[in-house]
This record gives sequence, C-alpha cells and structure tokens, in this order.
Amino acid sequence: MALLSPAVPCPETASASGWGRLAGLLVAVCILLAAAPAALAAPDITLDKQAPGTVLFGDDSTVTLRVANPAGQPYGYNLSLRDVLPPGVSYVPGSVSAPVAPQVIANAPNPGETTLIFENVSDLSPGSSYSLSYDVEHSTSTYGIGDSYVNQAGAYINDDPRFVPDFAPDGTPSGDFTGTATDSASTTIN
Repeated sequence: MALLSPAVPCPETASASGWGRLAGLLVAVCILLAAAPAALAAPDITLDKQAPGTVLFGDDSTVTLRVANPAGQPYGYNLSLRDVLPPGVSYVPGSVSAPVAPQVIANAPNPGETTLIFENVSDLSPGSSYSLSYDVEHSTSTYGIGDSYVNQAGAYINDDPRFVPDFAPDGTPSGDFTGTATDSASTTIN
C-alpha cells in the first residue's frame, strides 16, 4: 500500500468486484487529498492611519483608519479596530462614520489615555478594504502652539467567522484574532 498523503493510506490495486469500485474511489479521494493545498494562513492585513500633519490650535481633526486585505490573502472576519488617544486628546462623540459608535475606555491602557474600540465592523474578502473616520479634539490647556501628539491604532481580524477579536477591560487586545496590523500618526498644533 502506498501513501500519497501522510495521513491517508491509499490502495494500489483493486479487485474486479464491488470492492474494486470502492478501492478506485478511495484512490481518487487520496489523490484529491494529496493535491489539496495546505490550510491558508491568517490574512496579512494592512492598516493605514491618516490624521492631519497639522491642526489649528483648538480645532478638531479627522482621523481615518483604513484596513486592507490584499489580493491573494484568505478571507478575514470580524474586523475590530483599536485607537489609543494620548492624554489631552479625546474622541468627539457622534463624529464616527461607522454605523456604530466606539466603546470609549477612559484612562486605559495608561492613566490619561483614552482607548477607542470599534468591534466587529466588517469582514474583508481578498482584495478589499474598509475605512472609518472620526474626529478628535485636543485640550487647549494640555497642548500649545508647536506641540504635537502621536497616537497608535491597531486592526485585528480572524480567519474564522465564529470568533470576534477580544479586548481586555483596559482595551488591550486579549485574543481571538489571527491577523493584526498597527500604524501611528503624528499631529502638530499650529
């Protein structure tokens, strides 16, 4: 007996009876299993965080998170996004372009920071992308003209549609994601 796949033994010969037809079917199944590609890896997504390089003192600024699943990648499910705003920068309620407002976690993951969680906003087929935008404001008592701030965002996705990426109470990713990407943006106040 030959092995076409390490896990599936296949008969080399078959008798002329009904067993022969069954053996022939088993040979065909073994050939198909041996030719099947290995399981696809998690989607290799990308994240592009866009924010203005400069903003006028006291004005709001728009942040856009764009996640792409390049062509040739497997499907990605339950895309979730996280953005950590530095101390003195806050989300403007009602400004998000997504159908659902983010979960806003104050003083997380560190004191003074604010974490925004956009959970399960989209699935991404190969060659597709998803974008959402929202406004942030800086505290004029924390930031002056010439100051700048940087904040970091992350995208999390799963290759299994039954699992949504999880976040700990402080907003840090805690599991159920198989693909991830991060990006940051810097804004200077004029």
